[in-house]
Amino acid sequence: GVGFLANALPAAGVAPDGQFMYVPGSNATQVLKIDIAADAVVATADVPQYGEGLALSPDGATLYAFENAYNSGKLRVYAADS
Repeated sequence: GVGFLANALPAAGVAPDGQFMYVPGSNATQVLKIDIAADAVVATADVPQYGEGLALSPDGATLYAFENAYNSGKLRVYAADS
């Protein structure tokens, strides 16, 4: 598929309509938005420290990513439709 995601899949989130998947890049500081049908990355968002625990709002408009910085534990919020 779209690249090396390694163990990122346990943290993947799928949009309610099934069109997009959101995954943290393996050993990277990005969250990837993947168009499932096209098998292509269509957007990325920078996360300062290893975005994990991805979750989408019920309407699919908002993406939440826990920042695993071992010390910070911040929650990042993104517009999922961008």
